[in-house]
Amino acid sequence: MPMRDFDAVAAGAAGKKGVPVVVAPLVLVTGIWLVSTFVHWAVRGFSWIVAGLSLFLAVTLLIYASALILAAFSARIDSVRGQIMTAGGDTRGELHAELTGRAAHGGFDPRYWVRAWALHTCEQPGFVDRRSYLFVVETGNAIINTVPVVFLLAMMTWQAVPAQVFGVIMAVVFYQILHGTCLYFVAASLGRVQRSAYESESKVFDFGANLPWILFPAAGIAVGVHLLITDSYSIALW
Repeated sequence: MPMRDFDAVAAGAAGKKGVPVVVAPLVLVTGIWLVSTFVHWAVRGFSWIVAGLSLFLAVTLLIYASALILAAFSARIDSVRGQIMTAGGDTRGELHAELTGRAAHGGFDPRYWVRAWALHTCEQPGFVDRRSYLFVVETGNAIINTVPVVFLLAMMTWQAVPAQVFGVIMAVVFYQILHGTCLYFVAASLGRVQRSAYESESKVFDFGANLPWILFPAAGIAVGVHLLITDSYSIALW
């Protein structure tokens, strides 16, 4: 099946020079991180703790955005996945090259992420099975945690709630992320049905396999517990 039968990445994008598709995630993560860190520096001074946790939470919001696309377009993703699986030949290689190259939209079109998820689910079909744990934990975390994560980003600077209250919320949110990460990694490892030449690239979606997804939530839990015990925002120039 020719590539043109798949979802268009963006109108008129095929065959045109564009910008790297990684621009979209970089803009989202960098923008959130810089705004959060700069505002905190302007209001309360620079804090490595806030800068580090803000970067992690910015990346988390990127993942949640991707997961919300999965939740909203799972049927279409499954359809495109079926086309990829039945196309044969070098289709997956061509699609992989396209998704990691350049596009007129620079990765800002949701249809690009539909195709990216479709390619990834060739390795992890559980992501398009609404009954699977992979689908539930990926989309459920995004639906449940997006607002609390934004709240953490805002309150790290504005401190509009008592330190103990914020500490409880921070510890709970980061514990949920840590717990979900561990279960996600187990489910992803057990659910991988086959290996391919693109497995290393597809692991970009397997965020639970990365060490930062253990270390940063653990640090967030520790900070939350400290705020709860001391009832003070004074920790390390916080």
